[in-house]
Amino acid sequence: MQKRIKNIFLGVLILFYQSTSAQSGFYVPNSGKIFFNGDTATIFSDVINRGQFGVGKKAFVNFLGKTWDNSSLSQITDESSNGSGISGIGGWVRFLSDSFRQQIIGGYNAAVKLGASFPRIQIQNRNGIELLQSSAKVRREFNFSEGHLYLNDNILSIGNNDPGLINGYDSSRYFITNNKPGSGYLIRENVQSIDGRIDFPVGSKIYSYTPAAIQNFSSQGDDYYVNVFDSVKVALFSGADLSNESVNKTWEIGKRFHPGLEETQIYLQHLLPDEGNYFKANRKYAHVSWFNGVSWDLGSPQRYPDPGYIITGDPIAIGGVNDRHFYNTVASPSYFTKFTGIGD
Repeated sequence: MQKRIKNIFLGVLILFYQSTSAQSGFYVPNSGKIFFNGDTATIFSDVINRGQFGVGKKAFVNFLGKTWDNSSLSQITDESSNGSGISGIGGWVRFLSDSFRQQIIGGYNAAVKLGASFPRIQIQNRNGIELLQSSAKVRREFNFSEGHLYLNDNILSIGNNDPGLINGYDSSRYFITNNKPGSGYLIRENVQSIDGRIDFPVGSKIYSYTPAAIQNFSSQGDDYYVNVFDSVKVALFSGADLSNESVNKTWEIGKRFHPGLEETQIYLQHLLPDEGNYFKANRKYAHVSWFNGVSWDLGSPQRYPDPGYIITGDPIAIGGVNDRHFYNTVASPSYFTKFTGIGD
């Protein structure tokens, strides 16, 4: 064990030496390997990963630098295959800062599911972290301790042929989308009936926690993705503004492999202050509405929203949840919002 630890520290020193001559920051070259087997280690500089950066299941790597940069050919390995695989549990990479927003260049291609991926990430940064230049993936678990993750126009994928785990989310800790359709997605992989309700803790901006959740009733799994943006219009992206009759949020929800098939329960949570005046006066008839390609449909059940329970911990009073069952509807993508009806 002492010899292994010695080799690890020797590798760190070699990598730091290489970084001073060729790169700035903690540099892992194309053929380089570094493995953190256990305990806690801290990196104070930027990380430039071009090779194999290993984090064993008992390890905590605290990152205090500005930017973590993975190339598309790099790996973040775990304890499997003697430290060269990605099928194990893996340890934590913890993003820590009190002074600036940190950045991840993920090096992951969500379309073809190739590239670098983290085993487990924890955010402990009140300024948050943001995805830049490319999408990112977390194979096992994502934990919010403090702060947001800003998706920008990128994708964050959670899970490794399963939905993975997301913990610690609430109205002050969640994924901030790009606040427009077509980008800034949160993906959860291979959601099946046995998984029950799967939460997507997203919001269009800060102080705007408006998550969604889905339940797939099929044993045939699928990758589901969610985005939310501020706007409800008659023709989806154009026409008259419907913010008075709605909650001024449109949720973009899709599935990757079997669009338009199977049963899905959709749960949408809005904030009561976002309700338009007409919606507020007729809240008892609130319902989830689907844009059918021509217009928004009239959905059921129509009822008062439940307190906001798509959250870690107790429901929040200023959040309201409505849900609706859909058959062969969720496509790639589909659009949903909330209106009030007449009690049908």
